[in-house]
Amino acid sequence: VSGMINKPVDQEYYDSSETWPARRLEAYQLRKLRETVDYAYNNLPFYRRRFDQAGVRPEHIKTFEDFSRIPILTKADVMAEMQARGSYEVGMEAPETSPPSCICMTSGTVGTGFLRLSRGWARPQKGAWGDSMLRVFWWAKLRPGMRLLISPTGWHALSLLYKPLVQGMGIEAVVPSGTFMPRFSSHFLATIMDLKPDYVDMFLPMLYAVIGECRRRRIDPRQAFASVKYMVTEGAALTPQARQKLIMDLGVRDVYEVAGLAENVWGGMECYHHAGHHLMVRHSYLEVVHPKTLEPVPPGERGLLVGTYMDHQGSIYIRYMSQDVGEIIPGDCACGRTWPRFEVYDRLPNQFTVAGRQLLPYDVRLCLDDIPPLCGLPFAIIRSEGGSPYLHLAITRLPFGDPAPLEAGAIAQVKAKLGLEARIEWVEDLPARWKGRPVIEDREWTAGPTGPAAGPVRP
Repeated sequence: VSGMINKPVDQEYYDSSETWPARRLEAYQLRKLRETVDYAYNNLPFYRRRFDQAGVRPEHIKTFEDFSRIPILTKADVMAEMQARGSYEVGMEAPETSPPSCICMTSGTVGTGFLRLSRGWARPQKGAWGDSMLRVFWWAKLRPGMRLLISPTGWHALSLLYKPLVQGMGIEAVVPSGTFMPRFSSHFLATIMDLKPDYVDMFLPMLYAVIGECRRRRIDPRQAFASVKYMVTEGAALTPQARQKLIMDLGVRDVYEVAGLAENVWGGMECYHHAGHHLMVRHSYLEVVHPKTLEPVPPGERGLLVGTYMDHQGSIYIRYMSQDVGEIIPGDCACGRTWPRFEVYDRLPNQFTVAGRQLLPYDVRLCLDDIPPLCGLPFAIIRSEGGSPYLHLAITRLPFGDPAPLEAGAIAQVKAKLGLEARIEWVEDLPARWKGRPVIEDREWTAGPTGPAAGPVRP
């Protein structure tokens, strides 16, 4: 296939740009940012108006600090413009000489977003995201000729990102029937056992559902995944403890995590050190700002991720703030790559307050995953309006054994790691309407879960 990569399979770096000195990397990103601002001002009416209102012109952008003067863009801003225009196109889309590819995104918390993509967007090696997909999956040990099982979401731009892997690496893609929702786990398990992929890329909740399906059928997960060498997960943060348990339970060599934004503004993949996601710096610039002041926060401090897409294709997002909470990881990575690293923990709407502290479900997951039987087990935080003096958890009960020792261990871990008191309710299962929601409002929970076997179970 034209455009196939030709690299030794044991080559660690995709190319030499991954080890550029910091100065060269910063100069590259600043140049790309300045070119993007200049392009947007002169070609995209949406941004020209925003920049003029803020008193910012392209010639003003000489440093990264100057760039931070540009107003932050939110999904609500884009939605308001769509409603005012009566159109999904708002003037932030790069002009095309040929008909573009278009994709409508998922609804999210403030309405359905829209992304216009150019035809060359995912071209292997030459397209902005095509090059990055080849690169980051190379980091995660995908190699030419492998058989890759994927669970793409048909409405999502992610579905198109597998094109460069098929064309650029010559991999064989295997797509089970159904979506990534856990109710299709039996389809995924059957496909893995029948077609024996070398590599699996799967939505993390679906992976746990497939493992659960193995247990229901009394199949050893290591037998089911015997052909799989490496895995990539996405869709939920993976704790270090959970990764090691997956490696042990499935018998795979390693499990990587990929992270990105639905609007394709930023993205990244872990290297084998699993110390954060290396940012796709060839087309993404990432900042972290304080949730209230919107001022930049230093590396190592949590805040809201603000991304800029630096290629002049399709919908162009500049200083776009999602509701993702994360941080830039300070220091150098032991792998030798100089590309910055970041971590994503959860969405801001899932933040909750206990004893005056603002936390995320990931913080609780770190506590529970230290207890092997609870590692990866579904749970929910019951959130009280205005905060709570203690952490209130609903945890899916294991099918066997007395939960009392596990409850005591979980309470002790929460106390040791977070300094908080905890109360636990054991449930047979979280009702379907709450599955996938790590935080449930107290008023909903006390009103009574609906559905069979949904309420708390006492030992």
